[in-house]
Amino acid sequence: MIKKSEILQLLGQRIKYYRELKGLTLNQMSELTGIKKNYLKRIDKGNASSVSILHLVKISEVLDISVYDFIVEIEKCVLSK
Repeated sequence: MIKKSEILQLLGQRIKYYRELKGLTLNQMSELTGIKKNYLKRIDKGNASSVSILHLVKISEVLDISVYDFIVEIEKCVLSK
């Protein structure tokens, strides 16, 4: 069974990937989502203790990717191990 920390690490990697793909800085992401920059930085690095579904929805809206797609990508990574 995959650990919570591994899921958060994978989620952070995907969020960072899509944020950088869109050319957004953490400051810009913070402004667009209303989420504090320091928290977004912890998410990017996989160091957040948790990520609420509301924050994930805000992030996914800005990045133009569905929450479902984030989950599917994480699931693929988990299954490939």
